[in-house]
Amino acid sequence: SAENKDLLFAEIHRVLKPGGRTVHCSEALGANPWWTFAQKHPSLSREHFVDKPGHIGMELPSKIRERFLKHGFKEIRFRKLSSLIQEPGTLVAFFDNEFESKSRAIAFFVAIDRLLSRSFLVKELLNFLLEPLAQLDDRLTPLDYGNGALIVYEKV
Repeated sequence: SAENKDLLFAEIHRVLKPGGRTVHCSEALGANPWWTFAQKHPSLSREHFVDKPGHIGMELPSKIRERFLKHGFKEIRFRKLSSLIQEPGTLVAFFDNEFESKSRAIAFFVAIDRLLSRSFLVKELLNFLLEPLAQLDDRLTPLDYGNGALIVYEKV
C-alpha cells in the first residue's frame, strides 16, 4: 500500500546519514502498450505482476520519483528502464499464461519471443543488436513508459 511505501521511504531516510545514498533497481507499472494491455485485465495483472514476493504494489516511474522527493531525497540519477523494446524472453516470462488467451496479438508476440529465446546464442545476439534501439527508445519515450527504473538518491 502507499502507506507502507511511505513508511519504508521514511525509514530509509531516517537511517541514512547526510550525504548517504540509496540505490535501487525498481520494477514499475509502465504506461507502455505492454502494461496498458495487462492493466485491461486487473485480476491477471495483480496475480502475475503486482502480488509477487518483494512487491508492495507497483506504480508509475513518475510516482516512484515523487515518493523519493517527498521524503527529502536529492535526485542523483533516475533512469527509466525497458520501455517498448523488451529483451528476448521477457514477453514469455510476463504473458505466457492466461494473458495469451486475451489477445491474438499478445499470443503472436509470445510465440515469436518463445521461438527467439530458445537458443542462448540467438537470445544474446538479439540482446546485442537490440540494445542500441532500446537505449534510444528509453531516451525518446515518456518516463512513465518504463517497466522499471535505476534510481540513485542522496540524503541532504
